[in-house]
Amino acid sequence: AIRWVMGETSSKQLRGAGKMEDVIFGGTQTRGAMGYASVSLTIDNSDHGLAMDADEVTIGRRYYRSGESEYTINGQNVRLKDVYELLLDTGLGRDGYAIVGQGRIAEIVGAKSSERREIFEEASGIARFRYRKNEAERRLAAAEGNLERLRDILGELEGRVGPLKRDSEKAQKFLEYSDTRKSLEITLWVDSIRRAQDAVRDQQRRYEAAESDHARLSRQLDEFDARTEALRGEAQQLMLAVEQANADIRALTEAGAGADSRLAVLSNENEHARAQIADAKAELARAGEGARGLEEEAAAHRTAIADLRARMETIAADIADLRAQMNALENKALQSGERQDIVNAAMARLQESATALKVQAAALTSALEAAQAQLDALNTQAGAAAGAAAKLGEARAAAADALSQFKGARRRFTHVGDVAGVTVVDDYGHHPTEISVTLGAAADLGFKRIVCVFQPHRYSRTQALAAEFGHAFDSADVLRVMDVFPAGEMPVPGVSGKTVVESVRHVGNVCDVAYVPNRRRLIEDLCDLVRPGDLLITQGAGDVTSLGPAFIAAMREREGR
Repeated sequence: AIRWVMGETSSKQLRGAGKMEDVIFGGTQTRGAMGYASVSLTIDNSDHGLAMDADEVTIGRRYYRSGESEYTINGQNVRLKDVYELLLDTGLGRDGYAIVGQGRIAEIVGAKSSERREIFEEASGIARFRYRKNEAERRLAAAEGNLERLRDILGELEGRVGPLKRDSEKAQKFLEYSDTRKSLEITLWVDSIRRAQDAVRDQQRRYEAAESDHARLSRQLDEFDARTEALRGEAQQLMLAVEQANADIRALTEAGAGADSRLAVLSNENEHARAQIADAKAELARAGEGARGLEEEAAAHRTAIADLRARMETIAADIADLRAQMNALENKALQSGERQDIVNAAMARLQESATALKVQAAALTSALEAAQAQLDALNTQAGAAAGAAAKLGEARAAAADALSQFKGARRRFTHVGDVAGVTVVDDYGHHPTEISVTLGAAADLGFKRIVCVFQPHRYSRTQALAAEFGHAFDSADVLRVMDVFPAGEMPVPGVSGKTVVESVRHVGNVCDVAYVPNRRRLIEDLCDLVRPGDLLITQGAGDVTSLGPAFIAAMREREGR
């Protein structure tokens, strides 16, 4: 066991060992077999005969059935070589003379002079130096071999210096051209952003002018509506008056019909009276009696004629009165018709004015919607330009300066930082159209996955745009939705970040979507699911902008553990 623990590797030198595994306890009927054999040898080193700064030196060896061996000196794992060098010039060790195995004395006596020399060198204390000399010579030979190989490699590389120099010059020119290209691309993107800013400002002015016109025409429309209601009430009153006049006309018409009947009766009586006068005259002509009788008859006839004339005058007066009443009735009827025509004309003019005003309001509303759509398109173009500028590694600072001057679209695709191979970007977009266009531009940047964290803005806005949010995140691979940022608005029952999640799940284009209202839990979830090569983009108009730095800090804390 002492020889074995000091580094003996030959099983033949160990008594009763056919192979090295035989040193491991094989077990009995009462005890199971061991998986390894372990021996520790403690040597008194108070005289410091061993090159160790300790009064005791414990050498240990452990051998496993797999054939592996472990060596320790004072509990520290060492190599077999370290154990061998420690025991040199001490007479101990696997080649030492302090331990002589059975049959070894005869071998020593009959050994050759060179073999006996090793024993004498060990006893005289020069074996250590001879071992070091052999190690030095072996290292010198190895160094000489390495030097020869280096000379060969150097000779081969010298022939490649010229081509490599030319390649280096070409590479240098390529780097210069690449820097120039990047500078030109940055200038181009900055110019595009500036043009987009000018266009957005122009559209903003048009939008404000359209809003002013819309408000002015809305007020005019309200005034016309009020006037229309007033005229409608007046028209109703006039219609009632016309109906009353028509009733009066019918009554007068009936009275006129009665007067015509009376006039016809009086005309018949007048004709009858004339016939009686004619008969009387004929009777006077035929009278043959005396003058007195004639005078009396004539006086009677004159009296009858006077009565008839008075009666005819009365009838003529009645006829004149009836004709006056008929004229009055006709004039009144004509006046009623004229008032009705006036009312109808006024109603027609009011209807035409209201129709023209509604057409003008519809045209202005259409122009307002077109201006809003063009403004959203320009904001989207600015977000896409910011996304492309963020892709250029060396151009991020210039793009950030350009975006900071862009008053129309703040927090558009702002680069927050990089951690563990994940790029973190913050974007202000919270309208479905802005979100869709920004994520579509991010998908073209070559990232492995798009991980989006979205915070809805205001409860009323979330409720109104719930259906549109269903397709807004089609370009995202992973979606996490925070709770709604109220912006001073009172909560609406049944409306939260879960409303957006349900809309996205209903469409079914994003496979991994979840509603996580707890901020700390959301950061832990993001730390677990992101992978190198991903793009993490935070979107919304609330406090989601501070989530990116918090995520980076959490990831760095994990890396430092």
